[in-house]
Amino acid sequence: MLKNATQINKSIICGFVLVSLFFLSFQISYGQNITLKFKETPLKSILREIQKQSEYRFVYNDNLVNVNTPVTVNISATGIEKVLDEVLIKNNIEYKITGKQILLSPKAVSTEKSPQTKNQVIGFVRDPEGNPLPGVTVQLDNSKEITSTDLSGRFEIKSATQGDVLKFSMIGMKNIILITDNRKEYMIILEEDAIQLENVVVTGYQTLSRERSSGSFSVIRNSALEAKTSSMNVVDRLEGLVPGLSVNMSAGGEKFLMRGLTSINSTKSPLVVIDGVPSTYDVVSSLVNPNDVESITFLKDATAASIWGASAANGVINITTKVGKSQVRKPKVTYNSFVSLRGKSDYSYQNMMTSSQLVDAAKEVFSVTDYPWNTVIASSSTARNPVIYPHEKILYDLSRGLINQTTADSRIDSLKRLNNREQIEDYFTQNALVTNHSLSFSGGSDFHTYYASYAYTGDSKSNKSSSSKHQINIRQDFKFTKNIKLDLTANISYETGEQYLVPDLPTTLNNYLPYAMFSDNSGNALSQAYLKRYEPFRKDAENKSLLNLDYFPVLENSYTQNGTSSFIARLNAGLNINLLPGLQYQGKFQYQKEFDKGYSFYNKNSYKVRDELVCFTVAPASPTSLPTYYLPTTGGHYQTNSVNNTSWTVRNQLLFDKTLAKKHQITSLAGTEIRGDLSVMHNTYRRGFDMQTQTYSPYDEKALSTTGVSSPVIILGTSSSSILNSKAETFGEYDSRFFSLYANAAYSYDKRYTFNGSIRMDQSNLFGSNKSTQFKPIWSFGASWNITKEKFCKYDLIDNLNFRVTYGFGGNSPRPGSGGPYDILFPTNNSRFTEIGYVVALPGNEDLSWERTSTTNIGVDFAILKNRISGSVDVYKKQTKDLLGYQPLDPTTGWYYAYGNLGQIDNNGFEVMINSVNISAKNFKWNTIFTLSYNNNRLTEIKRNTALDFSSKIYEQFIEGYPAYSLFGFDNIGLNQNGNPVARKANGNEATLSSQLSIDDPVFKGVAQPKWYGGITNEFSWNGFTLSALIVYNLGHMMRNDVNTFYTGRVTENLKESFNSRWKVAGDEAITNVPKYIANSGASNSQRYLPIYTLSAQNIISASYAKIRDFTISYSIPKKIISKIYMENLSVYGQVNNIMIWKNNKFDIDPESYNIRQGVRTDKIPLFITIGLKVNLL
Repeated sequence: MLKNATQINKSIICGFVLVSLFFLSFQISYGQNITLKFKETPLKSILREIQKQSEYRFVYNDNLVNVNTPVTVNISATGIEKVLDEVLIKNNIEYKITGKQILLSPKAVSTEKSPQTKNQVIGFVRDPEGNPLPGVTVQLDNSKEITSTDLSGRFEIKSATQGDVLKFSMIGMKNIILITDNRKEYMIILEEDAIQLENVVVTGYQTLSRERSSGSFSVIRNSALEAKTSSMNVVDRLEGLVPGLSVNMSAGGEKFLMRGLTSINSTKSPLVVIDGVPSTYDVVSSLVNPNDVESITFLKDATAASIWGASAANGVINITTKVGKSQVRKPKVTYNSFVSLRGKSDYSYQNMMTSSQLVDAAKEVFSVTDYPWNTVIASSSTARNPVIYPHEKILYDLSRGLINQTTADSRIDSLKRLNNREQIEDYFTQNALVTNHSLSFSGGSDFHTYYASYAYTGDSKSNKSSSSKHQINIRQDFKFTKNIKLDLTANISYETGEQYLVPDLPTTLNNYLPYAMFSDNSGNALSQAYLKRYEPFRKDAENKSLLNLDYFPVLENSYTQNGTSSFIARLNAGLNINLLPGLQYQGKFQYQKEFDKGYSFYNKNSYKVRDELVCFTVAPASPTSLPTYYLPTTGGHYQTNSVNNTSWTVRNQLLFDKTLAKKHQITSLAGTEIRGDLSVMHNTYRRGFDMQTQTYSPYDEKALSTTGVSSPVIILGTSSSSILNSKAETFGEYDSRFFSLYANAAYSYDKRYTFNGSIRMDQSNLFGSNKSTQFKPIWSFGASWNITKEKFCKYDLIDNLNFRVTYGFGGNSPRPGSGGPYDILFPTNNSRFTEIGYVVALPGNEDLSWERTSTTNIGVDFAILKNRISGSVDVYKKQTKDLLGYQPLDPTTGWYYAYGNLGQIDNNGFEVMINSVNISAKNFKWNTIFTLSYNNNRLTEIKRNTALDFSSKIYEQFIEGYPAYSLFGFDNIGLNQNGNPVARKANGNEATLSSQLSIDDPVFKGVAQPKWYGGITNEFSWNGFTLSALIVYNLGHMMRNDVNTFYTGRVTENLKESFNSRWKVAGDEAITNVPKYIANSGASNSQRYLPIYTLSAQNIISASYAKIRDFTISYSIPKKIISKIYMENLSVYGQVNNIMIWKNNKFDIDPESYNIRQGVRTDKIPLFITIGLKVNLL
């Protein structure tokens, strides 16, 4: 009775799942009912019609089954089995349904038939291009005989009889079934199976099918990456395709997070791995051509990622590059190219004033009382370089009686009519352009295969900076014997760049005074020295120094030179040796060098050089003597920087993979890994440098950087002397080393029940010397249950239903130089030391440990309707302890704080991914990929090194008891009768001054990181045309509004249009919440606390949005046309990127062109277009 009850419960559970999946799709009844009306029609035509209506495919040998037999049938809305009974059984044909395939065979006519002679069957298995496929499993149905193809794709079956069924299977390829006849040799073609390929998981340590692991994985194939040209960094192209991966394009935010935040002071982004070896985001950007990527696997939970140990808490992105395939013909050649036209930044997005608006606003707030003439033209410790702006000069002249009102109005009108925006775009910007050309070759033989590629990328940015990158990739695989394989990969990247330097602009181009013209009507450069110093002050400095201090921004770039170069070379080798049946040795070795260099040169005509020289010049003592120059008067400023990085990895492991008695699959590995990474930095700064001779003039740098120059023509800084701050040379070195032991094991029974476990121990110079922290193990355990393999859950509707649960740990190590087992020292030239001295910046911490993240994951993988709908759902909980950071110490120890383990953060969330084949007709297909992720976190504990107050609560983003990236604001209830902002305190009282506020007053308004995110991809294809669109969305996060922040002081740059909405007269508090302007900053601070408005809770608004990231139309030229010009494939495409379709704010803010925390608009690039082509040669 108990057994029956259990069986009933299982059936109820399975039935509930079936009902739930039923409501997932409108396609649930697709192909389940068949209508046939035929009279004396060949069976072949009827079978073809059944295939059209049902998605089933018939497999038969036409030597054994007569499909030309005339058949009459008249049935309506009938299930598949009844249809087959009516059509086949009555015609003496038996059938067997296996997945999507229906096997046909002649009906046995006699049970006393003499046994057939068993014959040897020989065959070859190849892919559609004719390449041999080794390792294909060949099984004789209803028999124990199983074999696999060799390196040439050959197989042998020794005990087959006519009419037997052979099954061919291989990971990543579509399984097929063959019914034998009297032939002795067969040629089998296996086609790529996109669904199976997505189920091939590459962890970086091993490759296995998804069904043999209980971990949470996502796999992206190359075809999904090739269509995205918005970035040449392959990681950027993953946006919207992977559940759990948040890609935040907003300025100031964390760009990549996987399943939330697990660190606040260490690495926050996922670990990036290239061909099994850890790397960095920058190296991936430089070294990996997206066209060379075969697949990308995302390891998200503990079972999937814990094998990577103290680097895996943030998840792992494992990039697998392409390998060559043996070719029976000449090498395969592929060419890809695109050009992306990206335009200029949209200045109107900044909402700045016009010249007329600005001059009118400046007139309204001008106060000669608060800023008397004699004060603003005088040099002081807080204003070494007095400046009188043109709009002020007119108003001061009027107030001093130097001009009358008519003249003042005329000059004011002249300023209003000026507009420098067109000149800014002409002189300092350009239309952005990205071009790419990629060429690859692949081929080889059974012994040796190769894949080689070259790529060039040119990038011209809208700010006139540019770069060019060359990438070379060569992969070679050698099969010395069936037991010994070697692969060698060499990658080289060389990138150069140049910036468009315009030094010493008085403000950013977006905030530039709109009437300040850069050239006259004839195109001649105009001086803007009036924006640097008050003219009489400048003239006096010029007379004393005999130096020219004129400033022509348009000419400044011609006085500069600069350049950067980056060279990266990677050598990667892998060795596989089959030691015993099922036992394999695997070695992985990598050596990588990176050289980054850069320089900038400002010649003697540059304003930067002339301006500094004046500050280190003493005026002559008499009219007949000359000035004294303490810096070289010839040559320019020459600055260099270089980074030399060396990294290496050595990994040795044993892998055991064996299937016992057809049902027991055992996989295990164990190994060691050693990694090292050394970076050496060297920077120089020389004055008086001559580029022609590569020499420089000497000067007393030590004296100038200590005592400086007293009473110079113009003082640099706030003291009475000019002090030289830069150093002639600086050096730095970072060294990190890891030693690891690891093991992983998996057991699967009958492909139904799978159990996984892993353990790893890491030792590093970044941890404390305490053995308990060095060898603290990271481990995981997981299990999965393939419910569809159970007899009680056999339904045609369900193709796959797999339940997973895992638990385990991942780690995150400290950043080099931030802390460790030894004291952190800094050199000093303090006068108390006779030689170079050292300051102990931070004490050593022997107990310093890596951050430790535990993850619980529960997931379900499903596929229904003959895999027309498939996907996964994961729910997870992460808890990170021992967060790294600066924790407070007892001051009596001699230290206020030290680098240590200081807190805990919790994450929980879920992920959904659904793939659907909405329509699959002969000439038309429509596929959809939908991803949805949700993450919520909370910082449950953090030891601060300073006390929390209301101000730090507003400005900081990690506050105990709240989510990471929290945004707090003051509860602004409007303006008082004096036009000043008022806050409601937590106790209900009102406050206008900072002294009246307390830690409880800021109000939590949300987080700056999206809580909901994902993407929707739709792809339509018809007769060679393909239309695809990716919609990305980020929801549930907040941002500060870009309110005006100018409410006191002088107008020295352009202002936001919203400044005109400020309080001006009594009663305005009823119609505006924008504070009034108070000229004197001291008076302003004594009357109000402006952040009550600028950082108010009311000015924290939704940052949710959705965009069409790319909209692509492509066309593949028919093969019958291109084959005549020796092409296998020729496709062209056009793409539109960055189309905003919805944003949840009324201020026209694009959250991707915005600093969410600061509330500042950044440069906005409008939608842009890309055109490209792809060619495969025969």
